[in-house]
Amino acid sequence: MIKHRWKGGFGAGRANALNAGVNMITGHTHNLAVQPVTDYNGTRYGVQTGTLADPNAEQFVHYTEDGPKDWRSGFALLSFERGRLMLPELIQVCGEDEYEFRGAIHSV
Repeated sequence: MIKHRWKGGFGAGRANALNAGVNMITGHTHNLAVQPVTDYNGTRYGVQTGTLADPNAEQFVHYTEDGPKDWRSGFALLSFERGRLMLPELIQVCGEDEYEFRGAIHSV
């Protein structure tokens, strides 16, 4: 299931997958994370897709009241095999013109 938001809040990825009973992909929190949940039904993923904006940009200072943000620039890469969502991969911005992906720093 892909939605802008569902349950939300701290630990939303895990809580969303746990409560929904399916893989849950959301973006509302601006957090970039993958949290697997395994139970009697198998493994499913709670994915939070981050933000494509710079979390420390000036436009967010007033919005967040200059507080700390658990936001990260990046996105999630979803791959499916035989109808099953594989472990989602994260691509995270780590510098002005750089990003982290599959254990390496790449230049844009």
